[in-house]
Amino acid sequence: MVNLNSPATTGMRHVDYYISGQLIERDDNAQQHYTETLITLNGSGLCLDFATEAQRLATISVNREDLDIDRNAVVFISGANLSEITPEVEAAWVKVMASVPNSKLVLYPFNNNSPSSLPIVQFKKRLVAALTSQGLSEEQLTILGPLPNRADIKECLKLADIYLNSYYSSGINALIEPLEIGLPTVVMEGDTSLSRIGASLLRELQVPDLITNTESSYIQLAVALGTNPELRKQKSEQIKQNMQGNPRFLDSHAYSVQMGVIFQDVFLKHLADPLSKDLKLRDINLIIFPDWNQSEESLNQDFSNVLKAIATHPDRIRITLVIDTTNISEADAELAISGVIMNLLMEEDLDVADGLEISLMGNLSEMQMKALLPHIQGRIVLENENQQALIQRKAIN
Repeated sequence: MVNLNSPATTGMRHVDYYISGQLIERDDNAQQHYTETLITLNGSGLCLDFATEAQRLATISVNREDLDIDRNAVVFISGANLSEITPEVEAAWVKVMASVPNSKLVLYPFNNNSPSSLPIVQFKKRLVAALTSQGLSEEQLTILGPLPNRADIKECLKLADIYLNSYYSSGINALIEPLEIGLPTVVMEGDTSLSRIGASLLRELQVPDLITNTESSYIQLAVALGTNPELRKQKSEQIKQNMQGNPRFLDSHAYSVQMGVIFQDVFLKHLADPLSKDLKLRDINLIIFPDWNQSEESLNQDFSNVLKAIATHPDRIRITLVIDTTNISEADAELAISGVIMNLLMEEDLDVADGLEISLMGNLSEMQMKALLPHIQGRIVLENENQQALIQRKAIN
């Protein structure tokens, strides 16, 4: 079982389930994109719990003057990983800056685990070349080194006006801190699940007007936010207010409840599949709980009534009769049932075995019974029943 820690289907035959979110999967045919059985949670299907990390204090103190940023500048910022900042994303960001006077771009694409082999120099050269191609200067770009913790990231984010999310590929981690401080965020969603993560968070936060679906609309929204202080303030206040409501992607309790239900359902299915095979279940499955301690005459009468009713039913070939065998050996149960079947054949010329499937249910665990009951369509009430077995099997109804 995997979730979005695998950005797409694993394609591995030993992985059975893929857990995603309803807001991330694009359509009702999402299953066709997975070799695993797809399970979708409500909302984004994502959740973060920072536990004790949420109490960590910032280790740095930073202001605009420290980064040589004019106090009146419009600061765009992004924490997208270096691998997510493609030439297409760079070009879009540069177009935004070219349309917003006195703008600055601050990036923090590295973390403490970033390998030393990253092409940092080449990356900066590429960005500077993109800036100069639009008549912008290198001074309008600031690339920060790794920031020690989330509190430090938030300190840097407080210097900015707008957060630019990467697109085509974007995760959840880099987007949480901007939302926590109420920074207006520009997101573009695509067709793949990986490109819809940011949009799913904004939909859960009920700010869908910050979601775009084309590069041109992404640029237009970023420019609008960059040139309209009132719009920025409005979106910032909306984000802050909605974040106080503990959105689903931060509600670890609600998420754990959903996951608990899924794990239980998957486990019950794991138990039910072999039971269905062993008991030869069909479209219609009925169950009886005979009292094997009653007289042979009464027992035979109960069986005779049930078998005649099912054997003459027009849907008998779709029916499996499951018989509880608590307090009796399987051999003795088979002997008793076969005797009734033989009597019906000889005395009433009724071939019960023609189309009817009879399965004996031995001792099952509580979880096995819980897995089986959803596949049972009904219980046939007998004149004399094993009340103790009914209670133990939780099949009174």
